[in-house]
Amino acid sequence: MKKKVVFYSQDLAQEHLFEYIAKHLDKKKFDISFSKNFNVKSDIGFYAENSNNIKKINSKLSFISLGGIDQGKLFWPNFWKKESWSSFDFGILPGLQWAKMWRKSSWHKNARPKKAMLLTGWPKSEAIKKIKKRKKSNLITILYAPCFETDNKGIDVVDSIRNLSVNLIIKHLPWNSKNQIKKFKDVRNNIKKMTIYAKQKLGNKVKVINSKDNIMKHYNKADLLITDESSVIYEALLFNLPSLSCHDWPMRINNKNKPRSIKRDNDVCIYTSRNNLKNKIIELLVNRKNLIQKILKKKNRHFSYINSSAKNVSIFIESYLKNKTIKFKLQPKYKINFFKSKIDNFFI
Repeated sequence: MKKKVVFYSQDLAQEHLFEYIAKHLDKKKFDISFSKNFNVKSDIGFYAENSNNIKKINSKLSFISLGGIDQGKLFWPNFWKKESWSSFDFGILPGLQWAKMWRKSSWHKNARPKKAMLLTGWPKSEAIKKIKKRKKSNLITILYAPCFETDNKGIDVVDSIRNLSVNLIIKHLPWNSKNQIKKFKDVRNNIKKMTIYAKQKLGNKVKVINSKDNIMKHYNKADLLITDESSVIYEALLFNLPSLSCHDWPMRINNKNKPRSIKRDNDVCIYTSRNNLKNKIIELLVNRKNLIQKILKKKNRHFSYINSSAKNVSIFIESYLKNKTIKFKLQPKYKINFFKSKIDNFFI
């Protein structure tokens, strides 16, 4: 009988992540499906949701992955003190930087899946193989892809480039579930306001991408990425795309909550002030070739197995089901310290 594989995807971003893995699984051996329902039983289950939202694992063999490269970064390096992976059989990590953080945190019980932590790579990175080479053009293009459209961030971007010979691609997150539609009502209204403003000021120099599109299809169309605080900063590295953000942009999920400061990713993103945004855009576009050389050095630190990341998961499953061989296994640096783990969780 075919083994039942369920990808428990809670939103489009998770679905896009899992699609790369699903395409490599042998359809003759596995019955593959996607579900939002954690109560659906499976022989093999893949999860990318915040583990705190998963009350019961109904998979005989379970895998958990990050939903985004920057997940839980307010708690780095020990992301796992906030989100426990100890109830899952295997964890999947995208690159050497995450492996380093895991080893540093391996004393914490939450950081230790039942069987092993695996370094298989970031499944989405295989998108590079299908991206067509960009046609040479004299037109400069900026991709604007924020996490939360609040506090006139998008309007700042439009005002900064309205007098420049620059095209703008706008890609917002899809708020597709009923809970998200209700929770992010302010954000959706802000998006509508911002896109209308962009079309008024930029005319045919702006293109708004369907929010449900896989953003991996659009990085290669741009010369510069502008965002606030998002995993797109890391994914852009795969396409040698420099990232820019404003350190004084507020971060919040609506127009009422008290904002927090942006959590900087200085290793992979360049920061400026919103008042200096136009000048910084011009500077970065002029020096883009030098920026690319720096990106090339960082890419392999954050992403492993760039051309075979999703395939590695299918290789692992085949090997493990056949003879229990655990490929891509990371070795912990420390033994589990249950007492220290309990104390650490108390102060979250």
